[in-house]
Amino acid sequence: MNTQTEDRPKEELRRHDLIVAVIVWCLALITLIESWRLTFHIDLPSIDSNKAWLVAPGIFPLVLSGCLLLMFSVVIWTSFKEGRLDNLVSKSSIISLFNKKENKNQIIQVSLLCLYVFGFIGNFHFGISTAIYLFASMYAAKAGRWYMILIISVVFSVVVTYVFGSVMKIPLP
Repeated sequence: MNTQTEDRPKEELRRHDLIVAVIVWCLALITLIESWRLTFHIDLPSIDSNKAWLVAPGIFPLVLSGCLLLMFSVVIWTSFKEGRLDNLVSKSSIISLFNKKENKNQIIQVSLLCLYVFGFIGNFHFGISTAIYLFASMYAAKAGRWYMILIISVVFSVVVTYVFGSVMKIPLP
């Protein structure tokens, strides 16, 4: 077989690995910084200040984001070492990324998720935000007819809001 055609998919995978790894690495770094603040710079009045970090709300995200930083650093290193990364951020490669049909749905889903997290949560009621996001996400993925998607979205968000907010008394954003 031709080694050039065998290496091409591997190089393309390494490019995609690098793009995803850099994005996740940056998000993990932001999470690490914020969870550090929630772990070590929090005042819990009923707990001794020397032991407060043990029960702080940021301890699990701190450990998780630290592990993600380590793992995705290895992925970034491997991508640089094994992949040909020339033309990675050229105008033509970015345009071709957005023009591929299989990437369009992923870009739409990521955009909807960002809109949900950064635009809806905190500005609208949790149940309404969740219903709008679920409807838009399933409609974009062509998960069914619009009225079935609407019914599923509304019922799911009402059930989740009721169970977590009222039954379990978990504060929702």
